Amino acid sequence: MSWRGGQVVLGNYFAVLTVLFLSGCFGSISFGGSGSVKTSIGSCSPEPCVVVDISRLPEIPDSVSKDAKRIIETELRQVLYAPLDVDTTNPSQEVLLKELEARLREYDQVSDAELNWSLTRTARVLYSDLKVVSFEVTNKGYLGGAHGFNDRTLITYDSQTGHRLGVADVVNDSSQKVLNRVVELEFRRIRSIRADQSLQDAGFFILPGQELPLGENFALTSDGLEIQYNPYEVAPYALGETRVHVPREAIAPLVKAELQGVFSSSATQALSR
Repeated sequence: MSWRGGQVVLGNYFAVLTVLFLSGCFGSISFGGSGSVKTSIGSCSPEPCVVVDISRLPEIPDSVSKDAKRIIETELRQVLYAPLDVDTTNPSQEVLLKELEARLREYDQVSDAELNWSLTRTARVLYSDLKVVSFEVTNKGYLGGAHGFNDRTLITYDSQTGHRLGVADVVNDSSQKVLNRVVELEFRRIRSIRADQSLQDAGFFILPGQELPLGENFALTSDGLEIQYNPYEVAPYALGETRVHVPREAIAPLVKAELQGVFSSSATQALSR
């Protein structure tokens, strides 16, 4: 698993940091009151340096069952600690930090560019009720090259089973094409693309006649459906991200019967939007 695509046992967590600190890999280590961990790989004064800030897991709402909570926490750790390029089935902070250190040393040997690098990852709850719980995980920073990065991963789970929901789990089979059309119309509106202009001509990686992919980077909230298109997914970096929001009035008729309550006026919204 890699990013291109928490709560570690506390004793092991501190042990990893201690070993790396004693080996000279870290310039500083601090623990914020929020529980987030901030570390720096390299000397930082002078360069090179990578400042790393990975947040703790968000508090899972009480509407989520205990069994689902265990599954969700495990998967969120994997996203927060996912390596950048290394393929692994067991992402961890140790693997990620070793990869960053190796990348820093390699880049320092072949480039005279400034090496003030950074990597920040955070996770938060977007919405929860007895049916679903949705999360946002952000990944941003600069690790060499022409520009930095700023990606969002949206994830929705079944609050009782911990099953990660895909579009097919949310929308009726007969409504898939309708949803595709609604999303593309909203995408075009956001991007100011005329109905008679192809997405390819507008600069996107969508061939004429090809549907805009929905992907699985989405979240359900009481406000509706949000779909995230990160840089490079459907467009060059220069065009940035696209956040498509389908209001609940438009998405509610398309979703499966068991999820209709998510969009009711009595739905419980968790934390901030």
